[in-house]
Amino acid sequence: MKLTEKIAYMKGLLDGMELDGSTKEGKAILQMADVMEEMGVYIDDLQSQIDELTELCDLLDHDLGEVETDLYCDDDDDDFDLDDDDDLDLDDDDEDYDDNFRIGKVLPADYDDFAYEDSDDYDNEI
Repeated sequence: MKLTEKIAYMKGLLDGMELDGSTKEGKAILQMADVMEEMGVYIDDLQSQIDELTELCDLLDHDLGEVETDLYCDDDDDDFDLDDDDDLDLDDDDEDYDDNFRIGKVLPADYDDFAYEDSDDYDNEI
């Protein structure tokens, strides 16, 4: 039984009771019946709006899914997996590199000794 049907049934019961609208209790009960009837109509309207919005959201979700497929699902990129770092064979060992290495020109001072000159100084002399 729907809400509007239940409210109509209760209103029929109240009408069958032949309530006196001049008494305090009769006025209150009749007013509650009118409020319930208005609430039933309002709730039905809300349910209709919710159904329309749900249908609209489903359509938007479907359209957005098509856009995502067009933008993000490119079959040409399936040959290379960016998440698999083992495919690249990069040497990540930092131990092979000397952090104190400086580029410069080594000038012979003697046969056994060498002097070091910074490349910045060498560039300024040229």
